[in-house]
Amino acid sequence: MRSDELTTPPPNGVALAPRYEDVLGEPSYEVCRNCGFEFGNDDNPGTAAPVSFEEYRGEWEAEGRPRFDA
Repeated sequence: MRSDELTTPPPNGVALAPRYEDVLGEPSYEVCRNCGFEFGNDDNPGTAAPVSFEEYRGEWEAEGRPRFDA
């Protein structure tokens, strides 16, 4: 794994949808250094409008993939 990737990727073959903690357990609150997605915050109703990682990534790519942690 490259150092600029999240350290806890989702398991292969598991269908995920927000609230990821319902399937994966306690959220890591880890923030992707590339896109800024925070697991446990961006996908959790109450702290933000829940959005799937795929939706978030699509919006990020449409914006030109700006690096979150430059």
